Amino acid sequence: MASTINADKGVITGITGIVQTADNTGNLTLQANGVSVLTVTTSNAVAVTGAVSASGNVTGNYFVGNGSLLSGISAASITWQSVQTSNLTATSGNAYFINTTSTAIWVTLPSSPSAGNSIILTDYARTWSTNAVTLNPNGKNIQGSSSNVVLSTNGQSVNLVYSDVTQGWLVYASGSAIGPYTVSYLIIAGGAGGGSLSANDVGAGGGGAGGFISGTGFSVTPGTGYTVTVGGGGAGGSAGQNLGSNGSNSQITGSPVAIGGGGGSNRYNPTTPSGGSGGGGAYTTSAGAGTPGQGNPGGAGATPANYGGGGGGGAGATGAAGGPAYGGAGGVGSSSSISGVSVTYAGGGGGGVYTAGSGGGAGGAGGGGAGGVNAAGTNATTNTGSGGGGAGPSGTAFAGGNGGSGVVIISYVGAQRGSGGTITSSGGSTIHTFNSSGTYTA
Repeated sequence: MASTINADKGVITGITGIVQTADNTGNLTLQANGVSVLTVTTSNAVAVTGAVSASGNVTGNYFVGNGSLLSGISAASITWQSVQTSNLTATSGNAYFINTTSTAIWVTLPSSPSAGNSIILTDYARTWSTNAVTLNPNGKNIQGSSSNVVLSTNGQSVNLVYSDVTQGWLVYASGSAIGPYTVSYLIIAGGAGGGSLSANDVGAGGGGAGGFISGTGFSVTPGTGYTVTVGGGGAGGSAGQNLGSNGSNSQITGSPVAIGGGGGSNRYNPTTPSGGSGGGGAYTTSAGAGTPGQGNPGGAGATPANYGGGGGGGAGATGAAGGPAYGGAGGVGSSSSISGVSVTYAGGGGGGVYTAGSGGGAGGAGGGGAGGVNAAGTNATTNTGSGGGGAGPSGTAFAGGNGGSGVVIISYVGAQRGSGGTITSSGGSTIHTFNSSGTYTA
């Protein structure tokens, strides 16, 4: 029985049986059964000898050839080291069991790596989420960045290979998500419903938009699920003397909370609801307040004849006050390009008015519902967080329009690194859109 190895400056260890390989004349024979290994001494091939056991096992390391005749085996393979329990400087060609049971550990990567150098790090006790491993690139890059990288996923194993000065160390076996990374987000709460009033009464206030929050630099950890709550729109007040219902809050676990919009007024409640943006007033009631940094107040209701309701506040502007023969317009929303295109969200609902032929308040840009004239308020657009329009009663009582549900969008640069929501890509970024509650798993 014989084996043949074609090697290029390879390291040959633990080979069983009779081994033949090429030299510059054709054959280099390593004989078994206790006979010493033959040394070829020519200008083109060198074999560093060792012993061969009686069972035929080659022992020791054999460096064969100068590369001109031999091909197929690369440099030395990875060598596993003993369990590490303290900070260390890693050496190329080694693999390390890292035990962080007692303390977090820093691993400093080699200062002068060459292309193809590799290192493996493995969570020995599945404790990296408690005591993390921090990789110090030691003047080089890790995946194109000179920053430290934190490994904090239990049971993680990371295989690193050095590429060049631009990208530095790259992951080649355990995925690209090797530590916490940051995402951008847009969080829109549910918009509120518009108010309603009795027959032959005044125009009702429009619903306020849900809170509008955007941000960058939100850190997520691979392997962790983040609950995404998308707030529902508030119901419009049912026909009669009823406030519009507030919208519901939206949030990503650990992020700021976007506050649901405040419901439109119905005149008979002394206080118009506040929210992300406040609801519009009606007749003698004041407008609802907005939440600083998320939205704006609603507009006041009119007291002259025909009594127009105020518009609900929007993310971009205060709702307009109602007039003597018209409802106030809803406040305009604010735009975001996180989805890859510019979209306006969180417009306020328009106020209703009591008189035929007069204008109900326009819904605020971003999806706000219009106020009614002898009609119910218009519903807001879903997944915009906008407010519903206020009712415009005449001889009949009408309901307020429903608020629009919210939306949560998560975006990060590069290829997909998480799951959840509807996933798209644009401009080199991956985008997760949640039109209903769910989970983003990094």
